[in-house]
Amino acid sequence: MKNICFFSGDITRSGGTEKVACQIANGLCKTHNIRFVSLCEKSKMFYELDEAISRDALFDENPDGIRQYTAIVSRLRKYIKKHKIDILIDVDTILDMFSVPAVKFTRTKLIAWEHFNFEETMGNSLRVPIRKYLTRHAEKIVTLTKEDRETYIDRLKCPEKIEQIYNPIEICKSDVPYDESSKTIISVGRLANQKGFDIMLDVAELVFEKHPDWEWIVLGNGDDYEKLEEKRKEKNLEQVKFLGRKENVSEYLEKSAIYAMTSRYEGFPLVLIEAKAKNLPVVSFSCKTGPSELVENGVNGYLVDCFDVCGMAEKICVLIENAQLRKSFSDKALLSKDFARLSELMIATVTHPSQDGVGIAGPQVGLNRRVIAVQRFDKKVELENGSKEFPFEVYANIRIVEASEQLVRGGEGCLSVPDMNGDVLRSEEIVIEYTDYSGSNEGTGALPVVRERVSGFTAVIFQHEIDHLEGVLYIDKIVPEEG
Repeated sequence: MKNICFFSGDITRSGGTEKVACQIANGLCKTHNIRFVSLCEKSKMFYELDEAISRDALFDENPDGIRQYTAIVSRLRKYIKKHKIDILIDVDTILDMFSVPAVKFTRTKLIAWEHFNFEETMGNSLRVPIRKYLTRHAEKIVTLTKEDRETYIDRLKCPEKIEQIYNPIEICKSDVPYDESSKTIISVGRLANQKGFDIMLDVAELVFEKHPDWEWIVLGNGDDYEKLEEKRKEKNLEQVKFLGRKENVSEYLEKSAIYAMTSRYEGFPLVLIEAKAKNLPVVSFSCKTGPSELVENGVNGYLVDCFDVCGMAEKICVLIENAQLRKSFSDKALLSKDFARLSELMIATVTHPSQDGVGIAGPQVGLNRRVIAVQRFDKKVELENGSKEFPFEVYANIRIVEASEQLVRGGEGCLSVPDMNGDVLRSEEIVIEYTDYSGSNEGTGALPVVRERVSGFTAVIFQHEIDHLEGVLYIDKIVPEEG
């Protein structure tokens, strides 16, 4: 088991960066020793962490990154050595200014995790120079979007170090159908310059000139509240309501008709994923980075040129005035333009003559998606030439919901562990659940979730590939030879 440490400014904060770090840590702690070390911790944990995960802080109060630079590096280096850290993950590339020198001449490998984008400074002029001159010394650099990966490659000239991994998402079916009668526009985020709520108020003014019977609610708090509230009152926008931070965001999304985002910049906006999971049509600025990789313009939402207030208001009004279009966008909310390409990549990999495989999982081809491809030996399809073959099929958001107690023993190998094999015990029959990307569920407005019973060798393949999604290899389950 590896000793993995996440290095954060303050992991107790309630931001999206901290949320994702906690999610990944909770998953990794099943197979590795996980720790968090923060510069300081100002409050209790906002997000849940597994009891197996340790937390520490280098300082009691937030240190001055410049004046106390040497002390920060020294304390971090001592912490790394004391806990024999194998991998240090910076939960913000600005932390590279401390971690790069701290890991020097140690066995610790550094991963720099970009949560925004290469060009964004967030008001700190040190960010871009740190990315340019220090981040390149990390073992790996992880960006959240393809667009930002290309920017990093262009600026740092070290493509072998730069990987793109989307933030983890689990798209679950919504038990609540899209509310076609709702007259609520919703936005969620910190009340800060980045999120562009000052621009949102300009957009709202134009929208409510035409549709004063609608409302626009904003969930989140932040330093800009008083300034935004003053502007709201100046514009006499009674339909806009700043409701503060809410823990039950999903309930508000379920009661809304449209999700709108006016951010000046993003890393990978998780809130768009959450809105899409609740089947909401989205109208968003096409800012750097993320929206263009999440929203299909004209299919399940609209992408508007950054800071085009009139264009944003126009697209929102189009949806307000066309209930049928809102419903159409809602039905397609979970469609992914990458899914077909992803399926082709996985099948091409597993069927390549050098592989000769019968299944493959997303992580095996560098995809941070809960997707597998499986050869269905329980089905046969007829080809144009009259011959028949066992087809490969791709499954998204796949999981096993039932497994028989009756086990079968059989030999297994794996593309990830070549030239090895061994016997493994598997359930003879399972029930799988997955999202059907080829269908549509008019009842809920979401892509349908399908359950299917599978048995025999095909069931073994499913279990093998789903194990990959959980970070488990077949070699962890090999049983001793009989006799």
